[in-house]
Amino acid sequence: MIPDEEKPQEQVDPTAGALAAMDAGIAAVDPAPPTEAPVDAPPAADPAPEAAPAAEPAPPAQPQETTPEVEAKELGLGQKATERFKHLSQYKQALSEAGITDLAQLPSIIERAKAADEFEQVIAETGATPEQYGETIKFLSLFNGGTREQMREALKIVQAQAEHISKALGEELPGVYDPLSEHDDLRLEVESGDITRKRALEIASQRASSRYVESRSQEQAKTQQAQHEYSQAIQTLNALGAKLKASDPDYESKVDYLKPAIALIREKYPPSEWVRQVAAAYQMLPKPKGASVPPPGPVRSVANPSLAATPKPKSAMEALEMGLQKHLDTGR
Repeated sequence: MIPDEEKPQEQVDPTAGALAAMDAGIAAVDPAPPTEAPVDAPPAADPAPEAAPAAEPAPPAQPQETTPEVEAKELGLGQKATERFKHLSQYKQALSEAGITDLAQLPSIIERAKAADEFEQVIAETGATPEQYGETIKFLSLFNGGTREQMREALKIVQAQAEHISKALGEELPGVYDPLSEHDDLRLEVESGDITRKRALEIASQRASSRYVESRSQEQAKTQQAQHEYSQAIQTLNALGAKLKASDPDYESKVDYLKPAIALIREKYPPSEWVRQVAAAYQMLPKPKGASVPPPGPVRSVANPSLAATPKPKSAMEALEMGLQKHLDTGR
C-alpha cells in the first residue's frame, strides 16, 4: 500500500499582520469622512413649554419664646432640679442683659469692677464734688496737652483755685487777693493808723477761719440730712411696693410699665416727695392687657369742658406726665 502523499501546508504571509496594524493606525489618524445627511431632514420638535414660576419661599417660622419651665421640662429635670434651674436662669438672664456671653469673661470683668469701685472710693474719700473732680480732670488734660495754649488755660485754673483758697483762708495773695477788701472796718483802722496792716491781716484770717469751719459744718449737716432723706425714701418706696404687690394681682406688669415714670419722679422731685408721686402715678396706670375690666358706667350727655381743653398726649409717658402735673395742680 502506497501511503498518501502529505498535503502541502498553507503558506503564511509574515507581513500580513503588520500591514493590518498599519491600516488600523492610518484609519485612527485620518478617519473616513462622514456620510452626507439625507436631503429631507425630519421636522424640528416643538419647543419645550415654559416652566411655571417657582413658588415664593414660606416665611421663616418665628422662634417660640422659651421659659425656664419649658427648658427644664425639655431637659427632663425633676422638681428640685427645675427650681434650681429657674434660680440659675435669673443669673443667666442678667448676664445676657449685661452683654456677657462668655463666662470666661467674668474674672476679668470682676477685676475691672473692683478696680472701678476702689477708684470711686478714693475719690469719695477726698470729699470732692462732681464739679471739683471735673475741674481737676480738665486741668490735668490741659497741663499734659503739650501746647502753650493749653498750658495757659491750665494756669488760669490754678490761679482761680489759688484765689479761692486764699479767700477761704483769709490770707493775702499779692497781686491776686487782698483780705482787707472784704473787711472795711479793718481797712479803715489801718488807714487811720489804729492798727498795723499785719495785725489787720491776722484778724481777717481768724474771721475767715471761723467762717470756713461754720460753712463746713453746715455742709456736713446738709449732706447727712440728704442721705437720711434718701434712705428713708427708699425704705418707704419698698414698703409701698410690698403693700401693692400683696393687694394687686397685676402689680408686676404695672411696675414694669411704671419704671420710666419712677426714674422721672426721682429726677424731678426731692426724696420726700417720691412716695406720694409714685403712689399717684401707680393709681393712674391703665389695666394691663388681659386683666379684668369693670363694666363701663352710664354715658353722660354733658361733655366735660376740662377734657375738651386738654391736648391729646403723643405718648404714654407724656400722658403720665400730664396726669402727674394735674395731680399736683389739683392736690388729688
